[in-house]
Amino acid sequence: MTVETAAKGRLVYAVPMAIGKMISLTALLLVSFSVVASAQDEGERAAPIEASTWFGWIGEEPRLEAFEGRAVLLHFFVCKEPKKSHWLGVMRAQREFGEKGLQILAVTPDGAGAVKTLLDEFPLPFPVGAGSGMNSEWGMGEYGQVLIDAKGEVFYRAGASNAVWDGKILKVIRNTKRLGERAHLRLTPEEEQPKKLSKAVDLLGEGQLAKAADALEKIITSGSGKEEDRLAATTLRESLKAHVSALLGMIEAERSRGEYLLAMRALTALAGDLKKLPLGAEAVARLAELSADERHIEEVAAAEKLAHIVEGFFRRGWEKNKARWERLVEEHPTTRAAGMIQSFWLPRPW
Repeated sequence: MTVETAAKGRLVYAVPMAIGKMISLTALLLVSFSVVASAQDEGERAAPIEASTWFGWIGEEPRLEAFEGRAVLLHFFVCKEPKKSHWLGVMRAQREFGEKGLQILAVTPDGAGAVKTLLDEFPLPFPVGAGSGMNSEWGMGEYGQVLIDAKGEVFYRAGASNAVWDGKILKVIRNTKRLGERAHLRLTPEEEQPKKLSKAVDLLGEGQLAKAADALEKIITSGSGKEEDRLAATTLRESLKAHVSALLGMIEAERSRGEYLLAMRALTALAGDLKKLPLGAEAVARLAELSADERHIEEVAAAEKLAHIVEGFFRRGWEKNKARWERLVEEHPTTRAAGMIQSFWLPRPW
């Protein structure tokens, strides 16, 4: 995929003709829409993020506060007509901006069963929240998109599922935090903490769990200072322990769903960060166990190859990558990646 300069400085991505109209987020809207009046209008503080079940998610509970410093694209949808959600376009946005400070969250009022069925057909590379009341709370219909800036304010909203231009995303991700795999690790305390704990809180927000644990330990074991600071540090340390345990649980849940690459990246980040602390012993042991598991190694290798081919698809189109998908199926026929290729990528001459 090439980048060309268009009028008014916007970026226009030249894509294969067969998929260009479907996946370009820089073009004008393919359907007409009207902005629905809501309490969460542009420039206002965004409403809470909520869903009863999250798929494809490893990290603390998705809350507005937890995304401070990052931009969020909310993609509202329902499961009954997947084509109306323009999934390929949102997947391209994930590819283009996911490592540049944009967090995509797809949310639907449909239940977990319906979402699981959808994900079996559409392997979406970003979190999906089921059982969410956000559509009605935001004044949205079945489909829509909202951009939230790094301060938690609504930057742009529209009642269509292909409404966000690249230019708007580029504006909203300026100066956002690029956390990489540490985004899985970050922890945002729900309660306000004493000023003495500010360093530890900042480290937790950056996903620097080991350094945060050390900072908390120093406060707890200090012979001086306020007792309330030590108590707050002790409580936050317990929250950190619970957070690590929850992360390990989510990693295993995503592995069981066949999301091997997501799970492995999160586990590697967690074990690497905490490897020198007793707090990380379980993560380190699990990483060692999986690194010696031939079946797991093959699943991860196949998932990595699939990710590279999908990257090539967005640059060069379906036809020029068809043989690569077919070869991966031949080389790793029993893997989750092969199944995704056979059910999603190959049957659709995009």
